[in-house]
Amino acid sequence: MEPALTLEEVWTVFQESERRHAEAEDRLAAVTRKQAETDRLMKTAREVMRELWWNIEELHHSLDKLVEEVFYSDVWEAFKAFGYRFTQGGRSMGFVEDCRIVAESGVYFKDENALMLVEVKTRVTERDVDEHLKRMETIRRYMDERNDTWNLIGAVAGAVLPGAVLQYAHERGLYALSRKDGAFTVVDPPREFAAMSLPFTDAT
Repeated sequence: MEPALTLEEVWTVFQESERRHAEAEDRLAAVTRKQAETDRLMKTAREVMRELWWNIEELHHSLDKLVEEVFYSDVWEAFKAFGYRFTQGGRSMGFVEDCRIVAESGVYFKDENALMLVEVKTRVTERDVDEHLKRMETIRRYMDERNDTWNLIGAVAGAVLPGAVLQYAHERGLYALSRKDGAFTVVDPPREFAAMSLPFTDAT
């Protein structure tokens, strides 16, 4: 039979137990503080990233507007070689139904028969081309329902127009414009090019 612990030995064991318990609590508190600091830093990082992305989007928007302004002043003469004699134009055209904008175009030009919608970007991508074509189809349906008989034609323009995107746009029947010698000009389409035209269709 083992001898009973003395009061002093019991007290020593108790103190050691208390010490280990205190150390465990200190470690837990330290971990909790580190987790809280990590959470704070993560929250701060997320806020900084949101602000950064917002600023980048604003910068892209401002650049697009600048390019659009330069483009608009250049393009009036650019399409004469392709048989267009535009007499009206603007930087924005909205299509409204029941107090709701169903589509919105940026730069546009009109003559007696044709309405050209131009998507202007700092750098044109294939996604911009696809979105512009989809937007034009929506506008064509809108115009048909109102007996607007203009022939709808499309183009894309960019300060930067990669070769692959230029080919992509031409294959889909869009004119393309880019900067050359300090001004926007129509890039000569390939010989097999056929301009995509959405003519009026009587909705009745």
